[in-house]
Amino acid sequence: MLLSLSPLSAPPAAQASTPAWTHDGYGPGNTGYNPAESVVNASRIKKLRLKWRATPRPDIGDCQEQTTPVVASGRMFMIDGGGVGAYSFKTGRRLWNNTTFLQDLVHRTMTVAGGLVISTGYNCFGVSNPSGHIIAFDAKTGNVRWTVLEGSATESVVADRGMLISYSVCEICSSYLVSGYRASDGASMWEQEGALGNPVSATGRLLLTGVDAGSFAVAATTGRVLWRSDTAWSVLASNPAGNQFYVSGPDDQLAALNAATGEVIWSTPMAAGKLAADGRRVYVSREDNVTAYDAEDGRPLWRRAGVPNSRPIRAGGLLYMAGIILSPTNGSLVLSATYSSQLHHAVVIGGRVLRVKDYEVQAYGP
Repeated sequence: MLLSLSPLSAPPAAQASTPAWTHDGYGPGNTGYNPAESVVNASRIKKLRLKWRATPRPDIGDCQEQTTPVVASGRMFMIDGGGVGAYSFKTGRRLWNNTTFLQDLVHRTMTVAGGLVISTGYNCFGVSNPSGHIIAFDAKTGNVRWTVLEGSATESVVADRGMLISYSVCEICSSYLVSGYRASDGASMWEQEGALGNPVSATGRLLLTGVDAGSFAVAATTGRVLWRSDTAWSVLASNPAGNQFYVSGPDDQLAALNAATGEVIWSTPMAAGKLAADGRRVYVSREDNVTAYDAEDGRPLWRRAGVPNSRPIRAGGLLYMAGIILSPTNGSLVLSATYSSQLHHAVVIGGRVLRVKDYEVQAYGP
């Protein structure tokens, strides 16, 4: 069901210098890598100080949670009062808060696309068969632009090529559906049965795991099938160039696929996990170890034990893990610090490190 609340005019183009972290995993490729960060680096990481904290209004319901924040156009977006709040990225001052929708929803996500901040969730009191809610807010004003009510729980979304791609699941009815909506107004454009392992678009290509067997790639704009594989690959991320998928396969195999053809470029057995990719190395967190693999051929380059399983984040010549910051080149310890945790990873952008602590977001900088 689609509800269009007001026409959406095209927002002005953002300046190239404006820092943006638009998805949980940085961008639509879910790479966990910000190539533009240069201020927070190895020489400054030990000099960071708290710059501001954004404390959300309490949720009036019983399902309060926080997401990893996203950043665009000088604003930081987070869950606020059960709805969505926008805060100045420079000062942490609240700019707007909208709690009209999204009360008592869990499994919240936050994504920025085309001048909109899009949040999703499903009812925490209807876990057996919840409906998924997708709400698009004007990023500047907080006004609701459009809403979509999905028949199943909205697990994740990714925005790319003017589209918002949703993955919704109904476990009790064995329904796994990937849907393409026009990001500007929420209009439904296409649907495909299949599972989207993680919210990943490799320059407009999506990799879906088949409901019964195999996997297949589709175009983000049309849902058209581009290629098929007999192997049930589950997508983890793309490389920064967007021409490869990093995937998990049978028996936790980690592999790199050509995004255009599905050809296996390299694979490593029993190695899949949470990862980040910077174009030179693929960093994988698995079983309290973090391992770096050569992005070209999959060779293990280094491994560090005793690192809690968490999402790796690469930015400014550093590798952020739960409770620790490492050198990406050799895995050596740079600093013991809790900017990342097992629940929320650090967001490193624009000379700031954003950290989620309980329900608030804290910004650190030199």
